Amino acid sequence: EAYVTDSRGRPIEDLEAADFVLQVDGHARPIASLEFKSAAAAPEAAGRAEAGAAEGSVPAPAPRPRHPRRFLLFFEDRTSSFQNLSQARRAAERFLASSLLPDDQVALAAFDRSLRVLQDFTADREALRRAIESSLNDPLRYSDFASETADRERDFSRLLHGPGQAPFEAVLMALTRGQEETPRLRSVLGALRTLVDSLAPYPGYKAIVFMGDGVPENPAVDYFERLAQRAPDAHLMTRAAQYDLSLEIKQLAHEAAAVGVTLHSVQTTGLAAGSAEGRAASRRSNTLATLALNTGGTASTSNDLFKALVEAETASRAYYVIGYAPEGAPDGQYHTVQLRVKRSGARLRWRRGFTRLLPQ
Repeated sequence: EAYVTDSRGRPIEDLEAADFVLQVDGHARPIASLEFKSAAAAPEAAGRAEAGAAEGSVPAPAPRPRHPRRFLLFFEDRTSSFQNLSQARRAAERFLASSLLPDDQVALAAFDRSLRVLQDFTADREALRRAIESSLNDPLRYSDFASETADRERDFSRLLHGPGQAPFEAVLMALTRGQEETPRLRSVLGALRTLVDSLAPYPGYKAIVFMGDGVPENPAVDYFERLAQRAPDAHLMTRAAQYDLSLEIKQLAHEAAAVGVTLHSVQTTGLAAGSAEGRAASRRSNTLATLALNTGGTASTSNDLFKALVEAETASRAYYVIGYAPEGAPDGQYHTVQLRVKRSGARLRWRRGFTRLLPQ
């Protein structure tokens, strides 16, 4: 998928294959096909077809089968602020009431102590609203993870500026935070992978809209980097590497690409103010943007959660599907994609790779 818009965010619809430059694994490759897809048929086109039929002219071509767009709103309660996710649910209610196309299908899922489906795919906006209202006061979604993280951030800053070059207590806290945070954040990525797998059989456009405080690539690296600034020690960064989640994040992006799922991210901390909260939020933001970038989705850290949801929806109303014919036998590997468009002022988002699935 390739999303091409002008400077005002409006889709550019008149491009041809020659307007794109495709590279796969760093090498220029021919484009085999190009198809423009629009979630809503242009009214003037429909009017022309009806007029032609009425005048007895050449019969209008039969409409192609059209699959509804599917959006799965995912509320990540396990490691996110209870208040932030309450605001996310309110924004989702407003979004469902005022946005979307009539036949868009929406599902709701939440991850707290376990992954739960709050509402299966439906176009019934009232059923979706009731499901969100029911989840607002659900005690299962309460988590003190975010508040604990902010408290530990304050304690760490205090210990870091205590006596000595690298206070023992600060090192111990960095290790403790890595040991405590990593399994919980890894479980969030596991929940997302489960949802990606569940969407694989659906045809047409399908997207997961992640709503949560975020998943850092390494929950402990910020602590160790600041320790290293006080007392340079190569062993500190080596110890931080054991908490790295980059492999799981990469696998998630590759699996989403393999089954055609777009990931949108709405970071519910927004533009957090305050030293502890702001630093904790910034540590968790980069991974969300990376996941969205690699799958052609949108990423938002705006304080306006409703606006972020609308952006994710409108971004998928019109796009191009670029066909590419790989050479050789399937290898089961992930292949990177680079795309350029020869149109001045055009803005471009695209899926950054694909997996050549083996027959089995």
